[in-house]
Amino acid sequence: MSDVMNFAFTCAEQSPNGRRVAVIGAGPSGLSAAGHLACLGYKVEVYDKLPQPGGLMLFGIPGRRIRDDRILAGAELLTVRHGVTFHLGTKICGSTPMHEETGDEYATQIKSLGGRMQDNDAVLICTGTWRSRRLNIPGEGLPGVM
Repeated sequence: MSDVMNFAFTCAEQSPNGRRVAVIGAGPSGLSAAGHLACLGYKVEVYDKLPQPGGLMLFGIPGRRIRDDRILAGAELLTVRHGVTFHLGTKICGSTPMHEETGDEYATQIKSLGGRMQDNDAVLICTGTWRSRRLNIPGEGLPGVM
């Protein structure tokens, strides 16, 4: 666990500010956002359709490159140290009819985006993508833009 502590998100003790934020996605950006928000005193709930937090770091990158135990220990520290709640195996849908996406086979629950918006002061969407997608915006083809 001491190895993980070197990489864990740490912050000064922060009093709860009475506000709630839902983070949709438990990949790198969702975990980072959850840590920052918790350190600012927000009650954070993270939703992800996969069975464990980590997103592409856990499910797409070989364990010899990024150790799974470090990713999972970091997510556990968010819960233990900062009170972040994870709702894993939970797909968040914005509208019906729902379309199928890669990874949906892991979801055991479905919740509405509207419900997250009603229950929280803010919703941060950090879903990433399982495949490359074009944005179709000016400048996307310029050198250095990925």
